[in-house]
Amino acid sequence: MIDDFVKKFARKYLNMEVRRFNVMNSPFALIKHLLASHKVDLLLDVGGFVGTYGQEAREMGYSGEIVSFEPIKASFEKLKAKADQDPKWICHNIGFGTKNEELAINIAGNFASSSLLGMHKNHTDLAPDTAYQSTETIQIKRLDEVITPEIARQYQSIYLKIDVQGYELNVLAGATTLLPYINVIQAEISFVPLYEQGPLYHEVISKLDELGFELFTILPELKDPKDGRLMQGEGIFVRKQNH
Repeated sequence: MIDDFVKKFARKYLNMEVRRFNVMNSPFALIKHLLASHKVDLLLDVGGFVGTYGQEAREMGYSGEIVSFEPIKASFEKLKAKADQDPKWICHNIGFGTKNEELAINIAGNFASSSLLGMHKNHTDLAPDTAYQSTETIQIKRLDEVITPEIARQYQSIYLKIDVQGYELNVLAGATTLLPYINVIQAEISFVPLYEQGPLYHEVISKLDELGFELFTILPELKDPKDGRLMQGEGIFVRKQNH
C-alpha cells in the first residue's frame, strides 16, 4: 500500500517515476549484481572521462581495483583528482585503438561526447551543445600492450567498460590477447548513426559474438525527447559458457 501511494504521488505531483532498486528496474543495481556475481576484482574503465564510472562503482560497493583511461587532458585531471583519493584506483592519460600512434581527437562542447570520429548530424540535432569546439593531440595505444596477459593473469575476473564514442571496435581490435581474461564487457551501442563511420548496434553485437561474448542486456542511455526513440544504449556482454 505504501509503495503504491509513493509511486502515485511521485507520478502525479513530482512528474517522476519511483522504482525499487533491483536488477529488474535499476541499471545501477544490475551492474552491481554483475560485478559481484562474476567476482570481479579488476575493473578496466576505458573512456574514464572525469571519473564518473569509477565513482559509481565504489558507490555500488565494488571494492576491487579500478584502472581508468582518459586521453583528454582536462577530463583526465578531474579523473586523477578522484582516483588519487582511492588507493585501489589508478588512471592513465591515454586512449586505445589498433596500434600505438598519436591522433587528433575532436573536443565536444560538453567534453563527454568528444571522439576521434566526426560527429553525425543526428547527434548535433539531438544535442546542439555537443558540437565540436576544438581538437587535441592524444596518445593511442593497444589495450593488450598496457594490460598484458601477464598482468591479467593476476586477477580472478576482469570487467571491461568501453565508452569511446564510436571507437569501440578499434579498442576491441587492440585488445586481442587480453580478451580471453575478460568475463564481462560493457560497451556503448548506437541504434542510429551518431558518429561518422562509427559502428551500429548489430556490428558491435556481431563482433563481440565472434569474440566469444553474448549479449546479456541493453541499458537505455540516449533517447530522442520528441518521440522516445532509443538512439544509444549500453550493451552488456558476458563470456559464453563454452569459451
